[in-house]
Amino acid sequence: MIRFLATLALLLAALAVSGCTSPPNPSSPFVGKTAPEVSVVDVQGNALRLSELRGRVVVLDLMGVNCPPCREQMPYFVRFADRHGGGNAQSGEGVVMMSVDLAATFPGLGARNDDEVRAFAQEYRAGWHFAQDLDSAVGTAYRPVGLPTVVIVDANGVIQFRKDGGVVSDETLERELQRIGGQTA
Repeated sequence: MIRFLATLALLLAALAVSGCTSPPNPSSPFVGKTAPEVSVVDVQGNALRLSELRGRVVVLDLMGVNCPPCREQMPYFVRFADRHGGGNAQSGEGVVMMSVDLAATFPGLGARNDDEVRAFAQEYRAGWHFAQDLDSAVGTAYRPVGLPTVVIVDANGVIQFRKDGGVVSDETLERELQRIGGQTA
């Protein structure tokens, strides 16, 4: 009986760490719901508000520069951005991409400052928007269970795709973009 209880305790602890036992949170974004507002200043000094990007598809990458799966995902995102206008909000073309470092929400996985975020983007030759969530506002609004968390918001501001933890490939991004009727290559 003690062995059974110990095994059960370990199983429940593992599930809690993975987020499987988290209680439902009605304020968290879900697919089909309006995306919570994101307001950040990227490492280049550009102010970005999700609500101002209505009319365009937005790929929101909640990540950390020291997160191994986030690093693994970057080449896929670079390929996707290359096919879709580079992901620049100011260009008015293509899909807008934003990678937001969640160091305040996931200590140890994120950057200490903008220079580390900038170096991370340069390492991968990533030409889209990178920012830090310094006050945990993005982390609080989106409540990611793990990193990276990828959210695709359609042109109407509605979440059409969300994946918490694990790598999202450029093929998955393409498939989801086609499914929601966004711009395709």
